[in-house]
Parts: sequence; structure tokens; C-alpha cells
Amino acid sequence: MEADSAGSLPRNRQQASNYRRTVSGSNERRRKNVKGLRDELSAVMEMCFNQSRTPETAFVRKVQGAPDTMCVLASDYQLRELERNATKPEAFKIVSVDPTFNLGAFDVTVMTFEHGLVINKRTGKHPVIMGPILVHRRKQFSNYFYFMSSLVELKPSLSEIQAFGTDGETALQQGLSKPCTNPRLLRCFGHFKRNCGDKLTTLGVPKQFQSAFIGDIFGYNIGSTHHEGLVDSDSEEVFDAKLLSLEVNYHLKVPYVFKQ
Repeated sequence: MEADSAGSLPRNRQQASNYRRTVSGSNERRRKNVKGLRDELSAVMEMCFNQSRTPETAFVRKVQGAPDTMCVLASDYQLRELERNATKPEAFKIVSVDPTFNLGAFDVTVMTFEHGLVINKRTGKHPVIMGPILVHRRKQFSNYFYFMSSLVELKPSLSEIQAFGTDGETALQQGLSKPCTNPRLLRCFGHFKRNCGDKLTTLGVPKQFQSAFIGDIFGYNIGSTHHEGLVDSDSEEVFDAKLLSLEVNYHLKVPYVFKQ
């Protein structure tokens, strides 16, 4: 970040390794806030101020020092593509927001979404691109509200984001939705599936039978054939019919399961 010129950047792995050994000691001292080293918060704030003079190339958009240290990172390209792919009711992509990354003393919350105008030739799917980022210390409503309200301030049309996909954390969902008009709040598929498995364990369903329950909900594959589950229902009517059928079957199966 503080290179004097392009010539001072490492040109291969060995030079990068040598440089890493050289600066590892100073990085450790910086993390411990040793007196005399450059103040990192001040440096980021200065970076934000300098970049604000040319918004079209800025990346560090907002910095807060207290009561919680937070930094919003977003390029104009990320904001523009987020608007293009996530705000139109007739065609939108779900914005996934994951706050689980951890970088030392800080958490990093990242927005990702599919780019609806591009298709990967190999997979036939839309590529997932990275959106705005929040660096923060706490996982509270105020943090996520600051994140989303900052994005809306930078590009007001982002208040029309149609859907957020999260792990279901209440503070995250409320903080993201408050600055927006009326977004749908969806659960991340992976988290939802894992939560269902945890709930079955809590209910005392033996491990050897849990896969049957999970399969009925999420579907399962036998070879190259996918057998649809509840989540594959095309309408509320189909969902209700499948659910009723499963309830009837489980009334017969569950006593046997617990007896075993």
C-alpha cells in the first residue's frame, strides 16, 4: 500500500516471500499499536478524504472511528452493477450478505450477487461478483444499518434492492432492510439446510434418519437424476400438497424411527 513506485513491488514469489519476512515484525508491532508507528485509523481516514476528490475512482468511501471502528469499501463499478442487477422488480438477483469472515481484530461483511448480463460458457451460469464491503468490529444492528445507509447515500437507487440472502441473523437482516423500501429477506440455502439438520438433532431424531428428512425438504440425487423436495415446488399449491403427503407419511414413520 505504501510502495514508492512500481519498481519497488515484488516481481515474483521469492521477492514476495522476502518482503513478507522483512515486514512481518513491523506488522506485528502495528497490530499491537506500538508507539511511534503510523496510526492506521488516521491513515484510512486520510485515504478516504483524498479519494473523495475523485469519486469515480474512489474505493474507501466512508470511515467511522467511534463508537465502533467501521469502513465502507465500494467502487463506482460495484455500486452501478449492484443497482443494475438487484433493484429491478421485473428481473433481479438476490444480494448475498455474509459477515462470517474474520481478519484479526476486524470482521468483514461482503455483498455478492450474480451478474445477470453475463453467462459462463463452461457452467452455463451467471458469474458471482463481489459488491461493497464493510470492515467492522461488532456484529450489531447499528453496524449493518451504517453499511446499508451509507450505500444508499452513495447511490439512492440502492434503497430499491429487492432481496437479501443472509444466514438469518436478526441484527443483519434488520440493519440491511431498514434503509430499503421493502426487500425480501431470504435465508442462505447452505445455512438453512444446516439449521434444519441442527433442529432435527435438537428434536432427538437419530442421525441415521436425518438424511431422509433433509432429502424430503431439499431433494436428493441418485446418479444424475435429481429427485425434487419441498424447496423445488413451483407454486404454493404444489408445496401444500407435498407437505400434506409428507405429514401423512411421517405420522406412520416417526414412531418407528424413535422406537429404533
